[in-house]
Amino acid sequence: MPGNRELYERAMNMGYNAAWDKDWSQAIAAYGQAIQEFPDDHEAHISLGLALLEVGRLDDALRVYTRAHQINPTDPIPLEKSADVLEKVGRLKEAAQQYINVAEIYLSQRDLDKAIFNWQQATRLTPGMVAIHAKLAQAYERLGQKAKSIREYLVLAQNFQRLGESDKALRAAQRALKLDPKNVTTLNALRAIESGSDMSLPAAEKDPNARTNDSNTSTTKLPIVAEADPLGPIGETMTYAMAMLATFVMEGGALDASGGDALQALELQRQAINDQAIQAYQRAEARMNHPALKMNLGGLLVLTNRNEEAIKHLGEAAMHPQLAPGAFHALGKAYFAMNKHKQAINYLLQAAQAVDSAHAMSSETDMQIADSYEHLLEVLQNRPAETLTAINKRFNDLLTGKEWKQRIGETRRQLEDTLRNQGEQGVVDILVATRSNE
Repeated sequence: MPGNRELYERAMNMGYNAAWDKDWSQAIAAYGQAIQEFPDDHEAHISLGLALLEVGRLDDALRVYTRAHQINPTDPIPLEKSADVLEKVGRLKEAAQQYINVAEIYLSQRDLDKAIFNWQQATRLTPGMVAIHAKLAQAYERLGQKAKSIREYLVLAQNFQRLGESDKALRAAQRALKLDPKNVTTLNALRAIESGSDMSLPAAEKDPNARTNDSNTSTTKLPIVAEADPLGPIGETMTYAMAMLATFVMEGGALDASGGDALQALELQRQAINDQAIQAYQRAEARMNHPALKMNLGGLLVLTNRNEEAIKHLGEAAMHPQLAPGAFHALGKAYFAMNKHKQAINYLLQAAQAVDSAHAMSSETDMQIADSYEHLLEVLQNRPAETLTAINKRFNDLLTGKEWKQRIGETRRQLEDTLRNQGEQGVVDILVATRSNE
Protein backbone atom coordinates (compact mmCIF):
# COMPACT_ATOMS: atom_id res chain seq x y z
CA MET A 1 0.00 0.00 0.00
CA PRO A 2 1.52 3.37 -1.05
CA GLY A 3 2.47 5.78 1.73
CA ASN A 4 1.44 9.36 2.23
CA ARG A 5 3.48 11.48 -0.20
CA GLU A 6 2.83 14.71 1.70
CA LEU A 7 4.01 13.22 5.01
CA TYR A 8 7.06 11.78 3.24
CA GLU A 9 8.06 15.11 1.70
CA ARG A 10 7.48 16.93 4.97
CA ALA A 11 9.66 14.40 6.84
CA MET A 12 12.42 14.61 4.22
CA ASN A 13 12.41 18.42 4.39
CA MET A 14 12.61 18.24 8.17
CA GLY A 15 15.53 15.84 7.82
CA TYR A 16 17.34 18.13 5.37
CA ASN A 17 16.82 21.13 7.67
CA ALA A 18 18.06 19.20 10.69
CA ALA A 19 21.09 17.94 8.74
CA TRP A 20 21.87 21.49 7.62
CA ASP A 21 21.81 22.53 11.30
CA LYS A 22 23.92 19.44 12.14
CA ASP A 23 21.12 18.25 14.42
CA TRP A 24 21.76 14.65 13.50
CA SER A 25 19.45 13.01 16.02
CA GLN A 26 16.51 14.95 14.65
CA ALA A 27 17.61 14.20 11.10
CA ILE A 28 17.65 10.47 11.92
CA ALA A 29 14.14 10.64 13.36
CA ALA A 30 12.83 12.59 10.34
CA TYR A 31 14.37 10.32 7.72
CA GLY A 32 12.98 7.38 9.67
CA GLN A 33 9.51 8.82 9.40
CA ALA A 34 9.98 9.22 5.64
CA ILE A 35 11.02 5.56 5.36
CA GLN A 36 7.95 4.53 7.28
CA GLU A 37 5.84 6.14 4.54
CA PHE A 38 7.90 4.66 1.69
CA PRO A 39 10.07 1.75 2.96
CA ASP A 40 11.69 1.29 -0.48
CA ASP A 41 12.69 4.91 -0.94
CA HIS A 42 16.33 5.06 -1.97
CA GLU A 43 16.98 8.72 -1.20
CA ALA A 44 15.64 8.46 2.35
CA HIS A 45 17.96 5.53 3.08
CA ILE A 46 20.98 7.36 1.68
CA SER A 47 20.18 10.41 3.83
CA LEU A 48 19.60 8.28 6.93
CA GLY A 49 22.90 6.49 6.40
CA LEU A 50 24.77 9.79 6.30
CA ALA A 51 23.11 11.00 9.51
CA LEU A 52 23.99 7.74 11.27
CA LEU A 53 27.61 8.08 10.11
CA GLU A 54 27.76 11.59 11.53
CA VAL A 55 26.84 10.35 15.03
CA GLY A 56 29.23 7.40 14.81
CA ARG A 57 26.60 4.67 14.62
CA LEU A 58 28.60 2.69 12.11
CA ASP A 59 26.82 -0.67 12.36
CA ASP A 60 23.44 1.01 11.87
CA ALA A 61 24.79 3.02 8.94
CA LEU A 62 26.11 -0.17 7.34
CA ARG A 63 22.70 -1.84 7.59
CA VAL A 64 20.98 1.17 6.08
CA TYR A 65 23.44 1.41 3.17
CA THR A 66 23.08 -2.32 2.54
CA ARG A 67 19.33 -1.84 2.27
CA ALA A 68 19.83 1.16 -0.04
CA HIS A 69 21.96 -1.01 -2.35
CA GLN A 70 19.24 -3.67 -2.40
CA ILE A 71 16.72 -1.02 -3.43
CA ASN A 72 18.91 0.37 -6.23
CA PRO A 73 21.84 -1.91 -7.18
CA THR A 74 23.02 0.45 -9.94
CA ASP A 75 23.79 3.34 -7.59
CA PRO A 76 27.45 3.14 -6.46
CA ILE A 77 27.04 5.49 -3.47
CA PRO A 78 25.60 2.97 -0.95
CA LEU A 79 28.39 0.49 -1.71
CA GLU A 80 31.03 3.21 -1.54
CA LYS A 81 29.73 4.35 1.84
CA SER A 82 29.54 0.73 3.02
CA ALA A 83 33.19 0.26 2.07
CA ASP A 84 34.07 3.37 4.08
CA VAL A 85 32.27 2.00 7.13
CA LEU A 86 33.81 -1.46 6.81
CA GLU A 87 37.25 0.15 6.66
CA LYS A 88 36.57 2.24 9.77
CA VAL A 89 35.52 -0.80 11.78
CA GLY A 90 38.62 -2.74 10.67
CA ARG A 91 36.95 -5.22 8.31
CA LEU A 92 39.56 -4.52 5.66
CA LYS A 93 39.13 -7.52 3.36
CA GLU A 94 35.39 -6.92 3.15
CA ALA A 95 36.03 -3.21 2.57
CA ALA A 96 38.46 -3.99 -0.25
CA GLN A 97 35.94 -6.25 -1.95
CA GLN A 98 33.28 -3.58 -1.59
CA TYR A 99 35.57 -1.02 -3.24
CA ILE A 100 36.02 -3.46 -6.12
CA ASN A 101 32.25 -3.81 -6.44
CA VAL A 102 31.94 -0.02 -6.51
CA ALA A 103 34.59 0.21 -9.21
CA GLU A 104 32.68 -2.25 -11.39
CA ILE A 105 29.54 -0.12 -11.15
CA TYR A 106 31.48 3.00 -12.15
CA LEU A 107 33.09 1.07 -14.98
CA SER A 108 29.67 0.02 -16.28
CA GLN A 109 28.77 3.72 -16.24
CA ARG A 110 31.98 4.49 -18.21
CA ASP A 111 33.39 6.59 -15.36
CA LEU A 112 36.96 5.29 -15.49
CA ASP A 113 38.39 7.87 -13.09
CA LYS A 114 36.09 6.79 -10.27
CA ALA A 115 36.65 3.15 -11.06
CA ILE A 116 40.40 3.71 -10.77
CA PHE A 117 39.98 5.53 -7.46
CA ASN A 118 38.07 2.61 -5.95
CA TRP A 119 40.51 0.03 -7.30
CA GLN A 120 43.25 2.03 -5.61
CA GLN A 121 41.38 1.88 -2.30
CA ALA A 122 41.06 -1.88 -2.64
CA THR A 123 44.79 -2.40 -3.28
CA ARG A 124 45.67 -0.02 -0.43
CA LEU A 125 43.71 -2.16 2.03
CA THR A 126 44.67 -5.60 0.68
CA PRO A 127 48.07 -5.85 -1.04
CA GLY A 128 48.67 -8.56 -3.61
CA MET A 129 45.40 -8.25 -5.51
CA VAL A 130 46.78 -9.38 -8.86
CA ALA A 131 43.61 -8.92 -10.90
CA ILE A 132 43.08 -5.38 -9.63
CA HIS A 133 46.66 -4.29 -10.25
CA ALA A 134 46.25 -5.61 -13.81
CA LYS A 135 43.09 -3.54 -14.26
CA LEU A 136 44.81 -0.44 -12.88
CA ALA A 137 47.79 -0.90 -15.18
CA GLN A 138 45.55 -1.22 -18.24
CA ALA A 139 43.34 1.71 -17.17
CA TYR A 140 46.33 4.04 -16.70
CA GLU A 141 47.75 2.89 -20.02
CA ARG A 142 44.45 3.68 -21.76
CA LEU A 143 44.48 7.16 -20.16
CA GLY A 144 48.05 7.81 -21.30
CA GLN A 145 49.41 7.98 -17.73
CA LYS A 146 52.60 6.07 -18.47
CA ALA A 147 54.37 6.44 -15.13
CA LYS A 148 51.38 5.12 -13.17
CA SER A 149 50.82 2.32 -15.65
CA ILE A 150 54.46 1.24 -15.45
CA ARG A 151 54.27 1.26 -11.67
CA GLU A 152 51.18 -0.99 -11.66
CA TYR A 153 52.71 -3.42 -14.18
CA LEU A 154 55.82 -3.71 -12.00
CA VAL A 155 53.74 -4.23 -8.85
CA LEU A 156 51.89 -6.90 -10.79
CA ALA A 157 55.21 -8.49 -11.78
CA GLN A 158 56.41 -8.42 -8.17
CA ASN A 159 53.23 -10.15 -6.98
CA PHE A 160 53.54 -12.84 -9.65
CA GLN A 161 57.18 -13.38 -8.65
CA ARG A 162 56.16 -13.85 -5.00
CA LEU A 163 53.58 -16.40 -6.16
CA GLY A 164 56.33 -18.32 -7.97
CA GLU A 165 54.90 -17.50 -11.42
CA SER A 166 58.05 -16.18 -13.08
CA ASP A 167 56.68 -16.33 -16.63
CA LYS A 168 53.77 -14.06 -15.76
CA ALA A 169 56.10 -11.77 -13.82
CA LEU A 170 58.32 -11.49 -16.88
CA ARG A 171 55.42 -10.69 -19.21
CA ALA A 172 54.16 -7.94 -16.86
CA ALA A 173 57.62 -6.35 -16.68
CA GLN A 174 57.99 -6.55 -20.48
CA ARG A 175 54.64 -4.77 -20.84
CA ALA A 176 56.01 -2.00 -18.63
CA LEU A 177 59.18 -1.81 -20.74
CA LYS A 178 57.14 -1.24 -23.91
CA LEU A 179 55.74 1.95 -22.38
CA ASP A 180 59.25 3.29 -21.66
CA PRO A 181 62.18 1.23 -23.01
CA LYS A 182 64.70 3.32 -21.08
CA ASN A 183 63.03 3.18 -17.67
CA VAL A 184 65.77 2.19 -15.19
CA THR A 185 63.39 0.67 -12.60
CA THR A 186 61.81 -1.56 -15.25
CA LEU A 187 65.21 -2.67 -16.62
CA ASN A 188 66.38 -3.56 -13.11
CA ALA A 189 63.15 -5.49 -12.49
CA LEU A 190 63.63 -7.51 -15.68
CA ARG A 191 67.20 -8.41 -14.71
CA ALA A 192 66.02 -9.52 -11.24
CA ILE A 193 63.28 -11.72 -12.69
CA GLU A 194 65.59 -13.29 -15.27
CA SER A 195 68.28 -14.01 -12.67
CA GLY A 196 65.83 -15.35 -10.10
CA SER A 197 66.51 -12.51 -7.66
CA ASP A 198 63.78 -10.73 -5.75
CA MET A 199 62.49 -7.56 -7.35
CA SER A 200 62.67 -4.33 -5.39
CA LEU A 201 60.58 -1.29 -6.21
CA PRO A 202 61.05 2.26 -4.96
CA ALA A 203 58.31 3.52 -2.69
CA ALA A 204 55.32 4.88 -4.54
CA GLU A 205 54.88 8.63 -4.62
CA LYS A 206 52.16 9.82 -2.28
CA ASP A 207 48.91 10.71 -3.96
CA PRO A 208 47.64 13.95 -2.37
CA ASN A 209 44.06 12.84 -3.07
CA ALA A 210 44.41 9.37 -1.59
CA ARG A 211 42.76 8.46 1.68
CA THR A 212 44.90 7.53 4.62
CA ASN A 213 44.47 5.00 7.38
CA ASP A 214 46.82 6.87 9.72
CA SER A 215 45.43 6.80 13.23
CA ASN A 216 46.36 10.46 13.61
CA THR A 217 44.12 11.67 10.81
CA SER A 218 40.83 13.38 11.44
CA THR A 219 38.84 10.48 10.01
CA THR A 220 39.86 8.15 12.82
CA LYS A 221 40.02 10.49 15.78
CA LEU A 222 37.41 10.13 18.43
CA PRO A 223 34.61 12.64 17.90
CA ILE A 224 34.89 15.91 19.76
CA VAL A 225 32.49 16.01 22.69
CA ALA A 226 29.58 18.24 21.77
CA GLU A 227 28.42 21.04 24.01
CA ALA A 228 26.55 19.58 26.95
CA ASP A 229 22.74 19.55 26.93
CA PRO A 230 21.68 22.09 29.60
CA LEU A 231 19.10 19.61 30.93
CA GLY A 232 21.99 17.39 31.95
CA PRO A 233 22.24 13.61 31.50
CA ILE A 234 18.46 13.29 31.16
CA GLY A 235 18.42 15.64 28.15
CA GLU A 236 21.46 14.13 26.48
CA THR A 237 20.21 10.59 26.96
CA MET A 238 16.73 11.40 25.66
CA THR A 239 18.28 12.82 22.48
CA TYR A 240 20.29 9.62 22.07
CA ALA A 241 17.18 7.52 22.80
CA MET A 242 15.22 9.33 20.07
CA ALA A 243 17.73 8.30 17.43
CA MET A 244 17.99 4.80 18.89
CA LEU A 245 14.21 4.32 18.78
CA ALA A 246 13.86 5.68 15.25
CA THR A 247 16.47 3.21 14.00
CA PHE A 248 14.78 0.33 15.80
CA VAL A 249 11.43 1.15 14.20
CA MET A 250 12.87 1.41 10.70
CA GLU A 251 15.50 -1.30 10.69
CA GLY A 252 13.72 -3.70 13.03
CA GLY A 253 10.67 -3.91 10.81
CA ALA A 254 8.37 -2.33 13.39
CA LEU A 255 6.52 -0.35 10.75
CA ASP A 256 3.06 -1.28 12.06
CA ALA A 257 0.65 0.85 14.09
CA SER A 258 2.95 0.82 17.14
CA GLY A 259 5.87 1.95 14.95
CA GLY A 260 3.73 4.74 13.55
CA ASP A 261 2.81 5.86 17.06
CA ALA A 262 6.46 5.77 18.08
CA LEU A 263 7.55 7.90 15.11
CA GLN A 264 4.72 10.32 15.77
CA ALA A 265 5.82 10.54 19.40
CA LEU A 266 9.39 11.28 18.29
CA GLU A 267 8.24 14.13 16.08
CA LEU A 268 6.00 15.58 18.81
CA GLN A 269 8.89 15.31 21.27
CA ARG A 270 11.17 17.10 18.83
CA GLN A 271 8.64 19.94 18.68
CA ALA A 272 8.39 19.98 22.53
CA ILE A 273 4.67 19.11 22.40
CA ASN A 274 5.25 16.93 25.42
CA ASP A 275 1.71 16.00 26.49
CA GLN A 276 0.82 14.70 23.04
CA ALA A 277 4.19 12.96 22.74
CA ILE A 278 3.48 11.13 26.01
CA GLN A 279 0.11 9.97 24.69
CA ALA A 280 1.68 8.70 21.47
CA TYR A 281 4.42 6.87 23.40
CA GLN A 282 1.78 5.28 25.64
CA ARG A 283 -0.10 4.02 22.58
CA ALA A 284 3.12 2.61 21.12
CA GLU A 285 4.10 1.04 24.45
CA ALA A 286 1.05 -1.24 24.39
CA ARG A 287 2.70 -3.26 21.59
CA MET A 288 6.35 -2.20 21.68
CA ASN A 289 8.79 -2.90 24.51
CA HIS A 290 12.03 -1.03 23.87
CA PRO A 291 14.35 0.70 26.39
CA ALA A 292 14.61 3.87 24.27
CA LEU A 293 10.82 4.22 24.30
CA LYS A 294 10.85 3.74 28.08
CA MET A 295 13.56 6.38 28.44
CA ASN A 296 11.74 8.99 26.40
CA LEU A 297 8.36 8.28 28.00
CA GLY A 298 9.80 8.30 31.52
CA GLY A 299 11.85 11.43 30.85
CA LEU A 300 8.89 13.33 29.46
CA LEU A 301 6.77 12.30 32.43
CA VAL A 302 9.42 13.72 34.78
CA LEU A 303 9.69 16.93 32.76
CA THR A 304 5.88 17.35 33.02
CA ASN A 305 5.90 16.62 36.78
CA ARG A 306 4.19 13.23 36.48
CA ASN A 307 6.89 11.67 38.60
CA GLU A 308 5.16 8.62 40.05
CA GLU A 309 4.14 7.46 36.56
CA ALA A 310 7.74 7.84 35.38
CA ILE A 311 9.42 5.57 37.93
CA LYS A 312 8.61 2.18 36.35
CA HIS A 313 9.60 3.27 32.82
CA LEU A 314 12.88 4.77 33.97
CA GLY A 315 13.75 1.70 36.01
CA GLU A 316 13.51 -0.40 32.85
CA ALA A 317 15.51 2.12 30.79
CA ALA A 318 18.26 2.18 33.44
CA MET A 319 19.05 -1.45 32.64
CA HIS A 320 20.43 -0.37 29.23
CA PRO A 321 24.07 0.81 29.72
CA GLN A 322 23.90 3.71 27.25
CA LEU A 323 20.64 4.97 28.72
CA ALA A 324 21.58 4.51 32.37
CA PRO A 325 23.08 8.00 33.04
CA GLY A 326 19.92 9.78 31.91
CA ALA A 327 17.60 7.24 33.52
CA PHE A 328 19.41 7.57 36.88
CA HIS A 329 19.28 11.36 36.62
CA ALA A 330 15.55 11.32 35.84
CA LEU A 331 14.88 8.91 38.71
CA GLY A 332 16.81 11.19 41.05
CA LYS A 333 14.78 14.18 39.91
CA ALA A 334 11.53 12.24 40.28
CA TYR A 335 12.25 11.07 43.81
CA PHE A 336 13.49 14.54 44.76
CA ALA A 337 10.20 16.06 43.56
CA MET A 338 8.33 13.40 45.55
CA ASN A 339 10.35 14.31 48.71
CA LYS A 340 11.85 10.81 48.84
CA HIS A 341 15.34 12.02 49.49
CA LYS A 342 17.10 8.77 50.36
CA GLN A 343 16.09 7.32 47.00
CA ALA A 344 16.92 10.62 45.31
CA ILE A 345 20.51 10.78 46.61
CA ASN A 346 21.07 7.17 45.56
CA TYR A 347 20.06 7.81 41.94
CA LEU A 348 21.64 11.24 41.67
CA LEU A 349 24.98 9.80 42.79
CA GLN A 350 24.62 6.95 40.30
CA ALA A 351 24.01 9.50 37.54
CA ALA A 352 27.03 11.51 38.64
CA GLN A 353 29.18 8.38 38.74
CA ALA A 354 28.14 7.38 35.21
CA VAL A 355 29.00 10.84 33.89
CA ASP A 356 32.22 10.99 35.86
CA SER A 357 33.45 7.61 34.62
CA ALA A 358 32.81 8.61 31.01
CA HIS A 359 34.85 11.83 31.28
CA ALA A 360 37.45 10.94 33.90
CA MET A 361 41.14 11.71 33.62
CA SER A 362 43.22 8.86 32.21
CA SER A 363 44.90 8.28 35.57
CA GLU A 364 41.57 7.52 37.26
CA THR A 365 40.04 4.05 36.95
CA ASP A 366 36.35 3.18 36.98
CA MET A 367 36.95 1.20 40.17
CA GLN A 368 38.48 4.20 41.95
CA ILE A 369 35.57 6.41 40.90
CA ALA A 370 33.01 3.77 41.96
CA ASP A 371 34.68 3.45 45.37
CA SER A 372 34.57 7.21 45.81
CA TYR A 373 30.84 7.44 45.07
CA GLU A 374 30.09 4.42 47.26
CA HIS A 375 31.86 6.17 50.15
CA LEU A 376 29.96 9.39 49.42
CA LEU A 377 26.65 7.54 49.56
CA GLU A 378 27.59 6.06 52.94
CA VAL A 379 28.45 9.53 54.23
CA LEU A 380 25.33 11.25 52.92
CA GLN A 381 22.33 8.92 52.78
CA ASN A 382 21.46 8.92 56.52
CA ARG A 383 21.68 12.67 57.07
CA PRO A 384 18.63 14.51 58.49
CA ALA A 385 15.86 15.27 55.99
CA GLU A 386 16.62 18.99 55.81
CA THR A 387 20.31 18.36 55.14
CA LEU A 388 19.60 15.66 52.59
CA THR A 389 17.17 17.95 50.76
CA ALA A 390 19.88 20.60 50.42
CA ILE A 391 22.43 18.00 49.27
CA ASN A 392 20.05 16.63 46.65
CA LYS A 393 19.35 20.13 45.41
CA ARG A 394 23.09 20.68 45.05
CA PHE A 395 23.54 17.51 42.98
CA ASN A 396 20.52 18.45 40.86
CA ASP A 397 22.22 21.78 40.17
CA LEU A 398 25.57 20.11 39.44
CA LEU A 399 23.94 17.86 36.86
CA THR A 400 22.44 20.69 34.80
CA GLY A 401 23.65 23.79 32.99
CA LYS A 402 26.35 24.27 30.37
CA GLU A 403 29.35 22.67 32.10
CA TRP A 404 27.89 19.79 34.10
CA LYS A 405 30.23 17.24 32.53
CA GLN A 406 33.32 19.08 33.77
CA ARG A 407 31.78 20.06 37.12
CA ILE A 408 30.98 16.51 38.20
CA GLY A 409 34.56 15.28 38.14
CA GLU A 410 35.89 18.49 39.68
CA THR A 411 33.35 18.30 42.50
CA ARG A 412 34.09 14.66 43.24
CA ARG A 413 37.84 15.37 43.49
CA GLN A 414 37.14 18.35 45.76
CA LEU A 415 34.96 16.18 48.01
CA GLU A 416 37.65 13.48 48.15
CA ASP A 417 40.22 16.06 49.31
CA THR A 418 37.77 17.48 51.85
CA LEU A 419 36.97 14.02 53.21
CA ARG A 420 40.69 13.33 53.73
CA ASN A 421 41.43 16.70 55.32
CA GLN A 422 38.23 17.66 57.14
CA GLY A 423 36.25 14.45 57.51
CA GLU A 424 32.63 13.68 56.75
CA GLN A 425 31.19 16.89 58.17
CA GLY A 426 33.41 18.93 55.86
CA VAL A 427 31.87 17.16 52.87
CA VAL A 428 28.36 17.88 54.13
CA ASP A 429 29.22 21.53 54.79
CA ILE A 430 30.43 22.02 51.21
CA LEU A 431 27.33 20.43 49.71
CA VAL A 432 24.80 22.36 51.79
CA ALA A 433 26.59 25.71 51.44
CA THR A 434 24.78 28.37 49.41
CA ARG A 435 26.49 29.54 46.22
CA SER A 436 27.37 32.87 47.81
CA ASN A 437 29.36 31.01 50.46
CA GLU A 438 31.31 28.76 48.07
